[in-house]
Amino acid sequence: MASDSPKKLSTTALAKLLQMDSKQLFELLVERKWMVREKQADGSNVNKLTTKGEFEGGEYLESKKFGTYIVWPSSLSEHSLFRHQEAKLLSVASLAKSHHLSSQRLHAILQEMGWLDQDVQGWQLTALGRQAGGVEKQDGKTGKSYVLWPSQVQDQAHFKNTLNTLLGNDLPEKIDQFPCVDGHMARSKALMLVDNWLYSAGLVHAVGRALAVDDTLRCDFYLPQGRVYLEYWGFEKTPAYLKQKMAKKEAYQQHNLNVIELQAQDLEKLDQVLPKRLLQFGIQVY
Repeated sequence: MASDSPKKLSTTALAKLLQMDSKQLFELLVERKWMVREKQADGSNVNKLTTKGEFEGGEYLESKKFGTYIVWPSSLSEHSLFRHQEAKLLSVASLAKSHHLSSQRLHAILQEMGWLDQDVQGWQLTALGRQAGGVEKQDGKTGKSYVLWPSQVQDQAHFKNTLNTLLGNDLPEKIDQFPCVDGHMARSKALMLVDNWLYSAGLVHAVGRALAVDDTLRCDFYLPQGRVYLEYWGFEKTPAYLKQKMAKKEAYQQHNLNVIELQAQDLEKLDQVLPKRLLQFGIQVY
């Protein structure tokens, strides 16, 4: 015989059902005194049910894999506490995922926009960030601050325009030069995307810098920090382009220069590719 008791969900699973950010739900349950955080001897924090939380159906579940954790009846999705939440707040990770970015890069973009600041205590809102609707929270385990954003922030002009420019969206069909966020003009969309990535990562870079060993050869990008040359080998097949490409490759190899070479397949995963390759030359980003 099937049980009529409602399905029990972890707090994270309940957040997913409610279409809420999990950190937001944890903070809400503590704020409304359904749970409390108790500090352990090792300095970590553990969530404990209050009498109110038990009344609302919360209980403990034992798991060999996860230990003891709190579960809730799925019927809570209809509770007035959640129906009356004015706006769904999203973490930077959630916002980043919807735009195919890493959370590290979106943090850097929001900082460049003047909406966030960072120090040893975490991410803090600026006055502009508060005007945009950001809500500052504190992680119960680490004590570091982080920021949640209303989903409507994606419709704000400054946010949309910044991301469109960085990602090369809504470009004219016919264009000879591609404007980069930092004011550089790129010869192709691919070079524009790389330039924008370097800028949003906070890396000083030159465009078209002559190679230190041959003034007749010019790189796509040069990073003074680490003395790194960066080349994007596109699909251009003209004799002049191929001749220069081979000359540069020979110069890099002969003089043992620091060089990062990108291919077309790297453009969609710059957040994964470039931090690893830059780290090989002592350059750490994010």
